[in-house]
Amino acid sequence: MYLYRSKDDPVVPFSALDKFKEALPQAHTRIFENRKHINQEEFPELVEDIIKLG
Repeated sequence: MYLYRSKDDPVVPFSALDKFKEALPQAHTRIFENRKHINQEEFPELVEDIIKLG
């Protein structure tokens, strides 16, 4: 399981990540600097992580 967060997300405060990490301690965290709410057409890191699961 992966948690993806961007420090410049205008929708969900970055501090919310701590709550998710506490609830899902087994999850891997990927932090980005400038992806906003990660609403993008291409997300190569997600594809990379899915391939790793296979």
